[in-house]
Amino acid sequence: MKPKRMLKSKRALKRKQILKLRRALKQKQKLKPRRVLKHKQALKRRQALKPRRALKRRQALRHNLILTLINRIIMGIIILFFVGVFSMRLLNQALFRLPNGVQEKVYVQLGDIDQFINIRGTSSENPVVIWLHGGPAAPDTFMTTTFQQELESDYTFIRWDQRGCGRTYYKNKTAPISWELLFSDLNELVDYASMRFGQPIVIVGHSWGSVLGSTYAAVYPEKIAGYIGVGQLTDFRESEKLATEEAIQRAYMVGNENDAVKILELYQSYILGGKAVEKPTSKEFLQVEKLRQLTGAYLSPNGRDSTLTLLTSPDFGWNDLRWQLRTKINTESFYSLNQSLFTAMSIFSVPHAFEVPVVFLQGEHDYICSTALVQEYQNMVEAPRAEIFIMPELGHSPMIDDPVVFADTLKRALDIMI
Repeated sequence: MKPKRMLKSKRALKRKQILKLRRALKQKQKLKPRRVLKHKQALKRRQALKPRRALKRRQALRHNLILTLINRIIMGIIILFFVGVFSMRLLNQALFRLPNGVQEKVYVQLGDIDQFINIRGTSSENPVVIWLHGGPAAPDTFMTTTFQQELESDYTFIRWDQRGCGRTYYKNKTAPISWELLFSDLNELVDYASMRFGQPIVIVGHSWGSVLGSTYAAVYPEKIAGYIGVGQLTDFRESEKLATEEAIQRAYMVGNENDAVKILELYQSYILGGKAVEKPTSKEFLQVEKLRQLTGAYLSPNGRDSTLTLLTSPDFGWNDLRWQLRTKINTESFYSLNQSLFTAMSIFSVPHAFEVPVVFLQGEHDYICSTALVQEYQNMVEAPRAEIFIMPELGHSPMIDDPVVFADTLKRALDIMI
């Protein structure tokens, strides 16, 4: 019995397996058309996507070509610009070379530190002009290709990077800075020029330089032939007040009420409130700078931009560039470094008695050092001779606004003294 039952169970198992295989085969046959259909549909979708992908590829290629072209154009412009600047530097170097005169860029010891000066003139027998830059800490010893070359045949110019700025700073980063030290440095520079050239010396001070220059002329008249103030500082607070009033009026005239309100708020907080006048911090002077930018948009004359002149000057060097960038990028650090000088400027009391001739050169539209205030000041000055020359349509830096007009005006002022 047992073998027969086992045989039957084996046959039954085979039948089940065969039935299972048949069912699976039938199921597979049923699924085949679906798979074929899905395959065909997928194929159609791929074929439909091909033109889109091709279009995207073409668009991406076109986009990349345009970007490459733009980059090459920009690079070409940059290269042409620097080639042009370098070529103009070489040309200026050739044009302004003084083979038989004095042409030096040297460091001399003033106040126990080495300080940078630029000396130029066709003859060492000519009278000497010591140019005091503005700022504080805004050196311009490299701006020799503006007005100066018009006068180098008659005068020897000495430009000086004062303590705490420009090339002098990078030679003496840890040197102390104060009004008293700068004043002493200037006295030593005058002595150096007197001993070396033995010719009459005229001090010319621009803006902050007029603070140093006018004070020096009042204290040491026996050492100089005269003093010329360009953008003469008389009263820091009153100048800012007049500039603010004029800028607000002009802002309202053109419908910029928001600017007028901002100007008034900054003025009331930092000038009228005394924050930037008594003992100003670097942050407070930053706000004053912001105020001047706002007022300058309405008050500055349409002068000549100095950027190209600066870059193409053969006297413009790496440390000059470093300092210019520092004043623009790290402004708070710049103000902190020279804070004592900004304080001295804000509380400066201009002298009224001089024993040498005094001449003031003012741009008609100088609102930083108000021309109206300088006119009043000139009438109060006691000196052998006190004159003021106002240059029409020019601003606080007339030597940049119009170098030719400024050179002619400076020549008239120098002729009074020598």
